[in-house]
Amino acid sequence: MGLFPKNYEIPVSDLLKLWIAEEFVQNIDTLKLEELSDICLRDLVGRNLVVVSKKRLNGKMKCSMVLDQVRKLSLRKITEEKFMQLIVPYSYPHDQPEEQRLCMYIQDRTMTSDFKESDQEFIVHPKFSILDRKNPFRLLNNLKLVRVLHLLDIYLENSLPTAIQSLPHLRYLAIFVKAFDFKWVSHLLHLQTLRVRSSYIMISPAIWKMSKLRHVDINEFPITIWEEEDDIVLDNLKTLGMCSMSVADMTRKFWDKFPNLEELRLHINEFGNHVSDYSSSALVNLNIIFPSRLKCLSLSEIFLTDELVSSIAELEYLETLKLSEIYFAGEKHWDLSDYTFKQLKFLKLHHVFMTRWSCSVESFPCLQYLVIKSCTKLEKWTFLELGYSFLWLNCLVVKSCSKLEEIQDTFMCSWFLRLIKVIDCSDSVCNSAVKIKEEWGNSIQVHILKKDK
Repeated sequence: MGLFPKNYEIPVSDLLKLWIAEEFVQNIDTLKLEELSDICLRDLVGRNLVVVSKKRLNGKMKCSMVLDQVRKLSLRKITEEKFMQLIVPYSYPHDQPEEQRLCMYIQDRTMTSDFKESDQEFIVHPKFSILDRKNPFRLLNNLKLVRVLHLLDIYLENSLPTAIQSLPHLRYLAIFVKAFDFKWVSHLLHLQTLRVRSSYIMISPAIWKMSKLRHVDINEFPITIWEEEDDIVLDNLKTLGMCSMSVADMTRKFWDKFPNLEELRLHINEFGNHVSDYSSSALVNLNIIFPSRLKCLSLSEIFLTDELVSSIAELEYLETLKLSEIYFAGEKHWDLSDYTFKQLKFLKLHHVFMTRWSCSVESFPCLQYLVIKSCTKLEKWTFLELGYSFLWLNCLVVKSCSKLEEIQDTFMCSWFLRLIKVIDCSDSVCNSAVKIKEEWGNSIQVHILKKDK
């Protein structure tokens, strides 16, 4: 933890991946490494060695920090163990023993001709920033054993393929490039995390050679199976996104190649660039299949049909569902009264173009967090068999829903509701939130924010 700059907010999701890449956390069951890493972090928090600086809406840790005293102690320790080295940019150590493993971090400073050795830390860190746009790969000449390389803060153009060829031990690679070809990284057989931001993604069968992949995070890329790779299975893959594919490719045979996939961000590429003109959904009557062990599913730019909703509701482990840019053919009334999302705890609706939304008492038996954002056509919610529709709801967020009339008092049935946030909505919605607080008491916080007119 001492390898991070002073007062730096460390993204927890990145931190856990880095620990695994550096083999700080080991377990006989490799599928449980993320869970074990999270336990280790919570243990550090419990000992007051690490502070939680930000939390997600669902209460989980988003960012963490180390106190200055703890960081100083850590710096002394890693210096004693020779895990950190100081180095002058463009001047490389030639007397490093072969077994020395170095990873790269460069503090946020502009590299200039008067750059001093004392300004430079050569250590593990997920932020690599060179402000004068020099070629960062020159610094990698003597780092053949590097495991972590995070370059999302630098826009790279042409140097990537050659530079990556010399780093066969990479386990974590995060890059921002003009164009990216999976063939460039197919030799990285130890790679666990691949994060790419790019305008042009070139897919190839090479992706299936990286059997140790655990997390793939790319802005958007098409995914398919080639016949020559038909028998490949990526047992370790846990997160995949943002990928695009056709309904025809969403078969049980395809998803069986990712038997342990838990998180999927997907764009179903069925409608080209003419979503707004679509009238009779190609999804109707198709057997739509998702990976059976999914815990988190994000879908974007699709038409929502009964067949698709039914497939989602059948995911027995699903805890998080995020829908963005969602359209409806015909009547824009989303009726969920016949569906049950048994384990769903977090639901986010963003730009869902529906006018009405109906639920029943059985629809969301475990829902704790509900976010409705920029659903500009939504006028009302209808609760069939009102009762305890949101018994376990803890937090409700409504943002930029200009036509919504009110927050129904059905939410008062929740025993655990603690927070209602209303952002940029009508006065009637704000008033209904205040009314719920007045009737329920001080146990509920109401936050109302309105944009300046």
